[in-house]
Amino acid sequence: MKENDLGVLRELIRNSKQSDREISRKMGLSQPTVTRIRSRLEKTEIREYTTLPDLKSLGYQIVAVIFMTSKPSTQVTGDGRVLFASHGMGMGSSFLVISVHKNFSEYMAFVRSLENRSNSFLISVEDEVVKQSISSLASVI
Repeated sequence: MKENDLGVLRELIRNSKQSDREISRKMGLSQPTVTRIRSRLEKTEIREYTTLPDLKSLGYQIVAVIFMTSKPSTQVTGDGRVLFASHGMGMGSSFLVISVHKNFSEYMAFVRSLENRSNSFLISVEDEVVKQSISSLASVI
């Protein structure tokens, strides 16, 4: 990937809502050049743009990172509270689920629905968030 392509990608990771004009000003490129690069990146390198909501204001209290010994049912992975689910390897587990829950009772009901051995790491949305963004990825690309 060319250096200008990487630069535009870094800027989009930092803030995907910034305009091509803003990116061009930061990078010292023409706006049409940035537009062409962004268009190409959206076809080849960028999967999608997403939003990071404020979970607390939406009424959620818990983010659960659940390590599982096997893949859960499609009913579980299709649950709207599941933010991410994937096969993987490590910590004695082969599947990972990240989900959000309004309270501990709702979380426990969700865990019971998993029907296989799991370990969880719970995060309170009330606690200070150290980082809630993938924008730091821009510094390693």
